[in-house]
Amino acid sequence: MKIESDIAEEVLIDKINDIPGGGDHHSGECDGNLSFWNPGREYKTLMKSVVKLEREEELFDYRYAFTLQRWNDLQRAFGVPEETIRSGRGYANATTCSSVSIVLLLQTLERIGVKTILPVGPYYYSVRGIAEEFGMEFPLAAQPFEEINTRFSVFDSQLALWITSPIYGSGEPLAEETKQELRRLHDAGAVLVFDESLALPGKELCREFPVDDHTFFIYSPHKSIAMNSLKFSAIVCDTDYTDFIDNRQDVYVGALANSNIEALRHYIDGNFKTECVPAYLDFVGKRYREFAALVKEFPFAHLAAGHSGHYHNITTDIPLPGRGEYMKMLTALYRDTGCIFYPSDAMDFVRKNSKLIFRVNLLTDRDLSIEGTRKTLQWIEKHL
Repeated sequence: MKIESDIAEEVLIDKINDIPGGGDHHSGECDGNLSFWNPGREYKTLMKSVVKLEREEELFDYRYAFTLQRWNDLQRAFGVPEETIRSGRGYANATTCSSVSIVLLLQTLERIGVKTILPVGPYYYSVRGIAEEFGMEFPLAAQPFEEINTRFSVFDSQLALWITSPIYGSGEPLAEETKQELRRLHDAGAVLVFDESLALPGKELCREFPVDDHTFFIYSPHKSIAMNSLKFSAIVCDTDYTDFIDNRQDVYVGALANSNIEALRHYIDGNFKTECVPAYLDFVGKRYREFAALVKEFPFAHLAAGHSGHYHNITTDIPLPGRGEYMKMLTALYRDTGCIFYPSDAMDFVRKNSKLIFRVNLLTDRDLSIEGTRKTLQWIEKHL
């Protein structure tokens, strides 16, 4: 019996991928998809000339995160205060990828009695699916802080707040007033999870929030510069949870792969921060300036200030289409322009805005990220 996917965001993305140009999960290729997650040839060529790896192939032995003895080095690299590291209360557990970190962290929360995950802003859609698999509630609230004040008690250990920073798929940082509210909630005892898989070096919130028994962080530094194959993830948390997370990683995933070990060394000891990140920022900065100037040509399209990274949302003044209308619109868009995109309501931006919003990956080649965006906005201006 065939089992169909029941995750709405995956179903929507699969439908878009079925449109010519939507993308191919298996080959990693896209043909005109402004939102596709893989970078283009131009960026890959640049980074191949910059990345320096010290290969140490281990073909036979299992290699686990806890045997590497690098958790303090990892914490320092993420910016955990030295006082926390010296206290022995902080721990950084390396995992294979951020999706695995999400699974391990949600089961940790479930084991300590958390029954409700309340997202503060847009979130990676797998969080909801995994939480519900563990029997957790996942309520959506347009004003999550008001929801906390009216429905929940922050002292209720059955509630955890899930915060994605930068805000998922957009490069949007948390507003200062949001961080202030989170500090107040933390001090009142709230359980906080910061999913910072796309956080660039220096932007990590473990520099601002304590690593303690009710605050958790997820990182995947190579993902932040679109090195999506050579990467690792890490959960930064209190040492109370070390043994449980290590055990569950062994149960669910097993040992780390060579690419994870290599990525760890590259991040801690290699030229990740000294050369790769600066090359990435230079590429994105030049591309963004051209991109921002282009969007300004269309009065109905807007970019939010203060964003960083390679994913940027274009918010339009066009009313949000219904799901059925989306497919008709995207099919017509690709037919007329050869371009397509993933609508950002698939990332839960509809709670923030009822307008058409779509994501552009600035690391795709210029003929797509710039000229494709131009053709798409011209089509929207004419047809919507």
